[in-house]
Amino acid sequence: MGLILNKEKIIQLANKCGVTDSYQHEVILNDSEDIIINKARGIGISTALSFRALLRSITGLILKNGGESIMISQSEEQADHLILYVQSFWEKIEAEVKLPLKILNAGKGYIRFSNGTFLLSLPNKSSAGRTYHGDVYLDEFAHFTANDREIITATSGILSLGGTFIIASTPYGERGEFWRIWEKAKEYKKYRLPYTICRREN
Repeated sequence: MGLILNKEKIIQLANKCGVTDSYQHEVILNDSEDIIINKARGIGISTALSFRALLRSITGLILKNGGESIMISQSEEQADHLILYVQSFWEKIEAEVKLPLKILNAGKGYIRFSNGTFLLSLPNKSSAGRTYHGDVYLDEFAHFTANDREIITATSGILSLGGTFIIASTPYGERGEFWRIWEKAKEYKKYRLPYTICRREN
């Protein structure tokens, strides 16, 4: 059983969690299967994607019979930061809304919910998330310089039963899979988000 939320309630909860900018809301609400975000640093996209991953877990929107939200970051430290965002958002949402689910268990890099979904935040490894199915979020993907092709291959298996695929990164020159997808892939919804879009101080 998932939580049913309309657009207005989602934005209200995002604001409650400090995810307040309209471009963050657009990314959270976008239901495209493939999204790529070419962004500046410090504008809150990793925060927005963490909120989105939690939202899709607690509403049961990943897959009909459970599924995972899998966030893969450039480093273990960044992965730890994202799961802390998620835990903080959960506490704020739980205080605001009567939730028809609970956290069954949680540990380093993962949270398991009573509706059958998992949320994982993993560091960049070629094997990251291979045994799971659901949504995939690649954070700072342009900087996965050693194994970006292997990560793309791994995500095809994770997405084989459905789910959304979101790539977000600051650019890292005309190289690698991030640049190739940004320049050449036609099936992706594309966002270019410069630092000037953010009304908050970086």
